[in-house]
Amino acid sequence: MMNGDEQSGKVDKEAELQKHLVLFKNYEDRMNLLQRHKALLELSMRECNNALEFISFLINKKKENAKDIEVFMPIGDGTFVSSVLNDYDKVLVSIGAGYNLYKDTDDAKEFLEERKKQFSESITNVDAELDQITKTLVYLRSKVEELANRE
Repeated sequence: MMNGDEQSGKVDKEAELQKHLVLFKNYEDRMNLLQRHKALLELSMRECNNALEFISFLINKKKENAKDIEVFMPIGDGTFVSSVLNDYDKVLVSIGAGYNLYKDTDDAKEFLEERKKQFSESITNVDAELDQITKTLVYLRSKVEELANRE
């Protein structure tokens, strides 16, 4: 039979173990959320790179005084149609929240380069937070194992 001090110690140990398990789960959930956020940022960065590539193509064609540029335009599900661009001095750029602005190709390129920089900085920040969370999870895992094996 346990005396009062032994029972109190067992309850304290179980409460501390439970606290660390809850913390571990919360950090794990945060890590999963950040990983999904990072994947979305990387997808947005790839789309931004694709747009920058095409804008650069248009700028080069404008310098060559090219007329009626034939391109394949995506219409969804990996399907494309042939189309001709006869006016490509301005492009429509999304500025967020469902709003778009017409910009000339040089301004659009500058705008997209800044957006790309912001995506890169966000990815770096998410990576730093993921690294910190990973270290915290390693610590919490060892603490939980220590508490679980304590007699």
